[in-house]
Amino acid sequence: MSVDAASQVVLVSGGSKGLGLAIVEDLLASGRTVITFSRKSTPDIERLAEAFQGQFEFFTGDLEDESFPQQAVARVHNRFGRLDALINNAAVAFDGVLATQ
Repeated sequence: MSVDAASQVVLVSGGSKGLGLAIVEDLLASGRTVITFSRKSTPDIERLAEAFQGQFEFFTGDLEDESFPQQAVARVHNRFGRLDALINNAAVAFDGVLATQ
């Protein structure tokens, strides 16, 4: 069964800024329903929530919590009945050699 791209439900991890935000904005512009999460909201997330009501959802979460990925997918499935695509953009960063050089 094929799903029309404009009717797809897509979960993007780490979509509040940078590359993740660009991915979210592109998916929304193509008509997809987008759900994203990050550790905190941003003004850009608030702007998208206002502009794409019913097509966009944001919630906070941290991938350092081992149970969170399963909770995120369950939340999307409970809200929309399906998940057509996952874009795993979030990362856990630690200050260290590369961050301090």
